[in-house]
Amino acid sequence: LHPASESQGAHFHHPKYPGDWEAIPIEYKRGRPKRTNADKLQLCAEATCLEEAYGIHIPRGYLFYGETKHREKVDFDAELRTETRQMADEMHRLYKSGASIPPHYAACCRSCSLLNLCMPQMNSRERASDYLSRCHLLD
Repeated sequence: LHPASESQGAHFHHPKYPGDWEAIPIEYKRGRPKRTNADKLQLCAEATCLEEAYGIHIPRGYLFYGETKHREKVDFDAELRTETRQMADEMHRLYKSGASIPPHYAACCRSCSLLNLCMPQMNSRERASDYLSRCHLLD
C-alpha cells in the first residue's frame, strides 16, 4: 500500500496485505512515549492517508515503544484529527511562504535522524562554515 492524503499533502508507505483486512496502523518507535503529541499526530496523519486512499474509516491505531516494550492505543477522535489537520495546514503554510522555523536544540535531538540537516546547535549568528569546522565536518 502506498497511501497518500491529498488533503494533507502527505505520503506514507505501508506493506501490502491481500484479502479481507481491517486497517489498524501501528507505528513502531525505538524509544519511549513522548511528553508531546508528536507520535500521536504522526499516527493520525498516516491513518488519514489510508482512509483517503481506500475510502475506509480507521477509528484507532497503536504506538509501540521498543524501549518500554509497551503498546499504546490511540483513538482517532475529533480532537486529535482536528489537531492533525491544523498541523498539516501550518506545515503547508510555512512551506509555501518559504519560511523556516529556527531549530532549538533539546535532548531529543540527539536521536533524531535529521540532526545533521537541522543543525540545532548552530548559533543563528554563526556562519555555516564556522559551525562545520567546529564540528570537525570541514577540512
